[in-house]
Amino acid sequence: MIYEIILDEESGPYPDGGFVSHFELYLNAIDAAGADSSNIQRLINELQNGKSLEESLKNQAPLVQNYLRLTFQLIERDSLTGLMVSF
Repeated sequence: MIYEIILDEESGPYPDGGFVSHFELYLNAIDAAGADSSNIQRLINELQNGKSLEESLKNQAPLVQNYLRLTFQLIERDSLTGLMVSF
């Protein structure tokens, strides 16, 4: 049962079947709407290729930088209660 709760909270049904993360659903919606997702894709690629978060954030808008820094600070604190409250 716990796995079903986690699956429901962390993902959603994909139109073609199966499940994907909410982030992947969001990216697919951006692409389907014809919006520009190049900044997001660049950030992901830089992180996957070993760049640090701080280095990867340099080319992002200040609001994006602040949001992601706060998000990662919450993750790194390793406080389950803090994470649950923030989301």
